[in-house]
Amino acid sequence: MPALTEWKVPPANQPRSADYAFDLDHALASIVGVHSIIPPDAFTADTLGTERAGNGVIIDDGLVLTIGYLITEAEAVWLHMGDGRVVQGHALGFDAVTGPLTRIDIRGTGGRSLMEKFVDGPRSYLGIQTAGFPNFFIVNAATFCNLPRCLEWLAEWVSDAIGYLREKGFTRIEATPQAEDKWTRRAEELAERSFMTRRDSTSSSWAIGANIPGKKRAFLFYARPAPAYRKECEQVAAKGYQGFELK
Repeated sequence: MPALTEWKVPPANQPRSADYAFDLDHALASIVGVHSIIPPDAFTADTLGTERAGNGVIIDDGLVLTIGYLITEAEAVWLHMGDGRVVQGHALGFDAVTGPLTRIDIRGTGGRSLMEKFVDGPRSYLGIQTAGFPNFFIVNAATFCNLPRCLEWLAEWVSDAIGYLREKGFTRIEATPQAEDKWTRRAEELAERSFMTRRDSTSSSWAIGANIPGKKRAFLFYARPAPAYRKECEQVAAKGYQGFELK
């Protein structure tokens, strides 16, 4: 039976329940390991590999949310539970970009859910935060790039932002509505130039959410190459996180 590489977080780096207002043990128990086997003749075998490992989150009874490439074209999926059990899983669907966010009941200022805000398509600033959801960072690399490399860079950007907040004595960071509006309009303008944004009834592309019944058709990515996107984010950071309200 497939086994994930054994590793442990050093005790000094492990979170402490006393530091959090929510049930940390319950949250950690929802994390599972995901291990998949892909046929060697699969389209993605050469680029993504025939054996993939990562993590997922249990969001409902028997339903696990994970990243798409782990299960793409998988012939076998194994879930490694926190209690030591290993059970077989099955890929059910692929809801790109916003799916992992709207399937969890994430609430912002005033109790508004992220699902309610994204009902007409995703809105964000830099693809990293959305107004009304302070201290909530979105790290899903929704731009044109190699996913693992972009995720690593985004995680470092967020880590630097948190470090900046601590250094300056702030405890809250939130994208402003004005910055979000400008960024969203820019993203839509770029998308209109792309051949991937056809939204008529004949399109079934997951890149516009057409594979999900009832999902608003909207281009889900920022249509610029990774170097240009990184430069935009770096410029925002260099200007003291312009477009974000710090408190």
